[in-house]
Amino acid sequence: MNGARSKPNYGAAVRLVAVLACGLGPSMAWSPWAQAAGNVQASVANGDLIISGDSRNNNIIVIQEFAAGQVRVIGRAGTTVNGERGIFAEGVTNDIDIAMRGGDDFVRVEVIPGANPIPGDLRINTGRQDDVVELLGVTVSAETQINTGSGNDIIFIDGVFSHTEAFVRSDFTGRFAVEAGDEEDLLEMNHATFRGEVDVNLGNGIDAACSHASEFQDLDNTSFDGGAPHAFPGDGFYELVIDLADAIVDFEEFPDDCAFLGGRVF
Repeated sequence: MNGARSKPNYGAAVRLVAVLACGLGPSMAWSPWAQAAGNVQASVANGDLIISGDSRNNNIIVIQEFAAGQVRVIGRAGTTVNGERGIFAEGVTNDIDIAMRGGDDFVRVEVIPGANPIPGDLRINTGRQDDVVELLGVTVSAETQINTGSGNDIIFIDGVFSHTEAFVRSDFTGRFAVEAGDEEDLLEMNHATFRGEVDVNLGNGIDAACSHASEFQDLDNTSFDGGAPHAFPGDGFYELVIDLADAIVDFEEFPDDCAFLGGRVF
């Protein structure tokens, strides 16, 4: 399970830089899209935080704060939020719903260690084109739904260090679902706990999924589907502890890890 294969005509070097930068966590002010801009609208309705992007390349960070019901939304790389650099949304007592509506988008969601969990569902829909979604140290009380549409997408999940240097894992209480769409996608799940159903569909294209130090508690309802094609070079899945053998569908023997899409092999 340690072989890494290179795939021609694919920006593996770009993805490697992206994934390594993601791995540095929220302290790194990294801009994945040099020309990101546009304006994102954020509002609270009936306890739900609703975030809507535009057709440009949006770049935002969504932070669950210590104060109950307060979420900070920050624009980066020229992206504004309600016409400003960022906002504090108050009264968020239910879901966080993010719809970016096309463009090459970057969305990071993080919870400050020690803060309350996201109280309801977390829904992220980036639309078509090439997107990056990061979930860092998040705890979601209900369901998590991620849809990246067609395009070459990265979904990166990891824990974070608190101010006391304690490591805080990401934790998903309810159903966790991913629809990655067609083309070439990379899903990394590091230091995360999945307590309920897991349903991952990476769609058509050469895809990869990696799991490191993550826990899947409902194996009977856990599924990873790599989708077509079903031949070389195919899709890669890398998991150090083979608890997921019965949950993996349509991942081929070659390649056998995430390195061919720029993912990390531990």
